[in-house]
Amino acid sequence: MSRHTESRLRNGTCVLDKLMNGALAFLNAGYPGTEGMTIKEPSLTITRPTFDDTGEYFCNAKDSLSTQTGPAIQLNVIGGIPKVEITSVTQIVEYGQPFTLDCNITSFSNYTSVYWQQLYNGTTSNITSDYPGLTNISTMFPSMTIMKAVSSNSGLYTCYAENIVGTGSSDAVNVTVIGEYLGLSGNKTMYPSMTILKAVSADTGLYTCYAVNIVGTGYSEAVNVTIIGGTPKIEITPVTQIVEYGQPFTLDCNITSYPNHTSVYWQRMSNGTTSTITLDYPGLTGITTMFPSMTILKAVSTDSGLYTCVAVNRVGTGYSEAVNVIVVGDIPKVEITSVTQIVEYGQPLTLDCNITSFPNYTSVYWQQLYNGTLLNITSDYLGLSDNTTMYPSKTILKAVTADSGLYTCYAVNIVGTGYSDALNVTVIGGIPKVEITSVTQIVDYGQPFTLDCNITSFPNHTSVYWQRMSNGTTSNITSDYPELNCNTTMFPTMSILKAVSSDSGLYTCYAVNIVGTGYSDVVNVSVIGGIPKVEITSVTQIVEYGQPFTLDCNITSFPNHTSVYWQRMSNGTTSNITSDYPELNGNTTMFPSMSILKAVSADSGLYTCYAVNIVGTGYSDVVNVTVVGGIPKVEITSVTQIVEYGQPFTLDCNITSFPNHTSVYWQRMSYDTISYITSEYRGLTGIAAMFPSMTILKAVSSDSGLYTCYAVNIVGTGYSDAVNVTVIGGIPKVEMSSVTQIVEYGQPCTLYCNITSFPNHNFVYWQRISNGTISYITSEYCRITGITTMFPSMTILKAVSADSGLYTCNAVNIVGTGYSDTVNVTVIGGIPKVEITSVTQIVVYGQPFTLDCNITSFPNHTSVYWQRMSNGTTSNITSDYPELNGNTTMFPSISILKAVSSDSGLYTCYAVNIVGTGYSDVVNVTVIGGIPKVEITSVTQIVEYGQPFTLDCNITSFPNYTSVYWQQLSNGTTSNITSDYPGLSDITTMFPSMTIMKAVSTESGLYTCYAVNIVGIGYSDAVNVTVIGGIPKVEITSVTQIVEYGEPFSLDCNITSFPNHTSVYWQRMSNGTTLNITSDYPGLTGNTTLFPSMTILKVVSADSGLYKCYAENIVGTGSSDAVNVTVIGGKHTFFELLKEFAYQMHYFFGVLI
Repeated sequence: MSRHTESRLRNGTCVLDKLMNGALAFLNAGYPGTEGMTIKEPSLTITRPTFDDTGEYFCNAKDSLSTQTGPAIQLNVIGGIPKVEITSVTQIVEYGQPFTLDCNITSFSNYTSVYWQQLYNGTTSNITSDYPGLTNISTMFPSMTIMKAVSSNSGLYTCYAENIVGTGSSDAVNVTVIGEYLGLSGNKTMYPSMTILKAVSADTGLYTCYAVNIVGTGYSEAVNVTIIGGTPKIEITPVTQIVEYGQPFTLDCNITSYPNHTSVYWQRMSNGTTSTITLDYPGLTGITTMFPSMTILKAVSTDSGLYTCVAVNRVGTGYSEAVNVIVVGDIPKVEITSVTQIVEYGQPLTLDCNITSFPNYTSVYWQQLYNGTLLNITSDYLGLSDNTTMYPSKTILKAVTADSGLYTCYAVNIVGTGYSDALNVTVIGGIPKVEITSVTQIVDYGQPFTLDCNITSFPNHTSVYWQRMSNGTTSNITSDYPELNCNTTMFPTMSILKAVSSDSGLYTCYAVNIVGTGYSDVVNVSVIGGIPKVEITSVTQIVEYGQPFTLDCNITSFPNHTSVYWQRMSNGTTSNITSDYPELNGNTTMFPSMSILKAVSADSGLYTCYAVNIVGTGYSDVVNVTVVGGIPKVEITSVTQIVEYGQPFTLDCNITSFPNHTSVYWQRMSYDTISYITSEYRGLTGIAAMFPSMTILKAVSSDSGLYTCYAVNIVGTGYSDAVNVTVIGGIPKVEMSSVTQIVEYGQPCTLYCNITSFPNHNFVYWQRISNGTISYITSEYCRITGITTMFPSMTILKAVSADSGLYTCNAVNIVGTGYSDTVNVTVIGGIPKVEITSVTQIVVYGQPFTLDCNITSFPNHTSVYWQRMSNGTTSNITSDYPELNGNTTMFPSISILKAVSSDSGLYTCYAVNIVGTGYSDVVNVTVIGGIPKVEITSVTQIVEYGQPFTLDCNITSFPNYTSVYWQQLSNGTTSNITSDYPGLSDITTMFPSMTIMKAVSTESGLYTCYAVNIVGIGYSDAVNVTVIGGIPKVEITSVTQIVEYGEPFSLDCNITSFPNHTSVYWQRMSNGTTLNITSDYPGLTGNTTLFPSMTILKVVSADSGLYKCYAENIVGTGSSDAVNVTVIGGKHTFFELLKEFAYQMHYFFGVLI
């Protein structure tokens, strides 16, 4: 949290006063725990507020003249450390049971962390959310639940919560874990002697052995057991020790231990934190088993606290009482006698400082805060006396303004540094106070004017001057300045005898004394009358070439203007235009506007009107004049053009002209010779005003050159960029001798090509298009000869089918590529042509079928085979394949003698000759008939325990199925069920459905119906059968019950059973013996099928034990969880033993007593 107070200063300091509980404190820059309070940042920021910061705050701003105080700001600091509460200070917990320690937290600001602390056997442990065996401890749920109590969970528990203010803690909860006695053997009816496995001091006492029979209880004499040895006994000599800061001190510790102690350490608790101190702790001696006392060699404030001496032997740990150690001595207390002091400039000033210190302080200094600057002042500081450890007060021999500020006295001892409140020193007397009578003055040009200045100064001022700021320039004006009077220390007022425009500006009167320089407010002097004001009516004017135009100019001038002229800026050149300029009117003092009688292009430019009076020259804004119209604009579309020899070509020319152009011509420069080309030029078209582009009908080499298009209007001649025309020879002419050629497979073939080329061709190649694919063939191509510039014809040495296609001969020269007509080459002969008579064939399972295949082949085919694709797998079928005929070169058709399901698939006939392999379309063969199709009517069936149920099964089969069976999958085990399975109706091929006569739990599972024919086995989806009903569900309401001796108590039992339960009983387990308790048990009610809960009317000790409720139905027996019943109070009476004996006789022998 922070509070900001703002103060705006020019040249001064900022100090804040704080009023709290009637006490006034001064805060300034550097005050501990704050930021700000400087000239640049006068606001105050309290970095971490505490309740001590509550109060009223005043901002004081001071400059050389006065101190201003702002209104009071009330700061209230709210919030604090969290309030932590528990619901109980004592909790008794059974060994092994869960328990919860409640913690309620109220906090503002919000708390950010929670933890618990346990104190057990003198050891303190912090418990956070990651502690094993408990639920999370979080800011949302600060209560703590320990899931299973053990003996070490006993102790004092404290809940802690932290926020930004600090840490709050609850009262301690005393937790005691009770449970059966550990660490002994024996103590039973068979072995009544008792052995304590490991004696501890608490085992000391009088022991009596008791035995109980049906008559009563007998007991022995007492055995007095004394345990010698134990945890160490530790004594300290004083319980409080006051120690001087920096002095050594010893904490004595006397240890008596049997067995001998093996280690010693000390514990210190300070500000809620416990620290363990061992012999390796820096700055001390002792803490050994021989010398357990501890000596701290040099006491510091953090050594204060409660010290406990701890000794450990094999029995355990002993603790002394706590020694309260108080380290006295602190930082010096520094006081001043006054918080404010006013001093006259040049007078001595004493700042009193009183110091109380234990230990004695060793040095003193002062600190001054002035204008945001912090300065340390020691005894060697110039211009002061004293300021030593003996005389901490400070005397400044001669006060100056810079001695004003906030002074703080500091004293240092070995503990630290103390400081006083701030003393606010104000040195009065200072720079002169300078005042004027008016802040604005308007003066006529040429008239005198006076600027009044009144000065109050202590000490007296010694010099006076004025300062003028005009157009960003500052000038000092003293009494010897020309054309003025006064401006002296006696008469600081200044009179200027004759005002001119440069006298306009901001004037300030300055006075100087020994303290410094004071100055007045600013006087704004305006000298009216000045250079003429010149205005135009338009800043842009567009004029047609040859037309008149007028530039208007309006002049306001005081004094009157005496001359007028215009100025034009065009293409970076400035020209003055006066009334005697040719071809214009106006431009005089009477008529300053200017008319140009006939516009030409040179009249375009920026025009400014000027007027002159005795003050100076005024001028207007700029008029931008554009004379539209001019020489034609001529453009071409390309700067380079390459033309084939003998071909026509066009040079485009686009003309934009205002006024319109009247003629067009072209210019050609070739080998430094310039030629002019007009429309009369032979061998071309165009070159007219309407069609300025030029077309040369047939290019020759002399047409190469740089061409420029020209257009002429009344303004002048415009021309384009040059077009570079290059005439090159033409592409080669390529001719073929034939457009069709038929070649036999394997024979040579020559394709003739004749080339005429200018310039000469330098490369030849052929191109073949076959099946949409283009191939380029050069002389390096294998199986080829020819294809050179000398012999462009191509010979294929041995034709193959892939050589069929459309061939073109291509020749390349520098002009481009020429190509021939196409030659269609057909290579006859090739891979066999294979055909089938049908693409689909349906075959009955077990019947023969034939797949026809017709082959046409040149050259003749040498082998035949079929290929079948089925279920993603491809198989080759040759003539030696079993169970088929045909499939040879003479008889390529295939006959399968007996169709089976695996014969279904896609069949392809293949034939091979020397050219390659041909194949037919695909025949889709489907073998009908297959494994039976088995269907069920439902995938889920819920059956009541003991009822009959039927699982329907419908079978479609071709060929007919020959047997049926079911399969059950239950608990990972699969069982086959046939018609001879006990407890069900026959399962036959006529009636494949299955009826189970009486459902039991083991018949739950997944059932699948299977049918078998000669093709294979078909099966249905699984039926999920659930047999509902089962052993009773038995529940209790509590797992622990503590009962007082002689009182009734009830054990609740809730039973859910389908089928209905037929009997109920309880069972008790006590001391390793289990007893069944039925409704005829003496001394109880309930325990029936209608009321299964049981009430024991009068509890005795023997009723303690683990109780379970049981219920039976036709499925089986269900039982509840155990209820742990503990009978507290009472003893084994004769009646109680007799009751137990009677029940035992009834339970084991059926004898009712």
